[in-house]
Amino acid sequence: MTYLLLFSLSFAALAQDFNFDKEKGRAVPAFAGQLKLMKGKVFKKTPEGQVPVSPGERFRKSDIILTAEKSFAKVQLVDDTIVTVGAASELRLDEFDFMDKNNRKLVVTLIKGQLTGDVKNKAKPGDIIFKARYSSMGIRGTYILMNHQERGSLFLTDYALLSGDAEVSDHAQGTTPISRGDRMTRIYNEAQAKTINKDGKLTADEFSTLEARGIDEDTQVKPFLSYSSFDGLITEEATPAAQTTAPVGSESPRKEQDGKWKENLKKLNDKLRKQNQQR
Repeated sequence: MTYLLLFSLSFAALAQDFNFDKEKGRAVPAFAGQLKLMKGKVFKKTPEGQVPVSPGERFRKSDIILTAEKSFAKVQLVDDTIVTVGAASELRLDEFDFMDKNNRKLVVTLIKGQLTGDVKNKAKPGDIIFKARYSSMGIRGTYILMNHQERGSLFLTDYALLSGDAEVSDHAQGTTPISRGDRMTRIYNEAQAKTINKDGKLTADEFSTLEARGIDEDTQVKPFLSYSSFDGLITEEATPAAQTTAPVGSESPRKEQDGKWKENLKKLNDKLRKQNQQR
């Protein structure tokens, strides 16, 4: 009867967005997250091809999110984690297994560019990983910033933390704890099989700029971490929030309008609960 309920005419529209966990007798989202806010041009790449997307678009495991120049994409995952992808960036949702907000696994690969990640609900060690080609960050509940760029056989990844604690693992030298206010850079020379590390702190001004208190997060995004340079690892100052969120002459960000999937999930689980009680 439960399966009949899921595929019944009245719930067909709901069931296509959710999977049924037979063991627990409940529905869980079949998608990983939804595009909440964007500016410029954003695309989704799947094995079937690459298509432009708009607010409300849903992303599933293995989808790749791409942004054009002067663009960004803010994605809310179903566990309430917010991942914001910067301009000229590419991100892949490698793994997303969701049972509930405190029981899930997430692996995100930043192929190139910039991202911020606001993990609102604590995770078990090893359950949430943000990675690049030759390094990764394992986190629990925290706010992270990350960049990745490549030049020939060199792979450079920046990490910074605005809250919480995490660990950065690199290809050659193991795992290093990273704490609030830390900035770490990892360069891997593939030709020489050698890793160069640079660990330091955000300045007070950088931290304040990146934290961007007081902005309207429904219509704006916080700044991204400045890129490190391959030449001596010289860094620039963090991009101010005003430039990141609404550059002069740019279009206004577009916001997702249909946020009803949580309401639909609740309705579906309420129906399943009643059906199970009647058996």
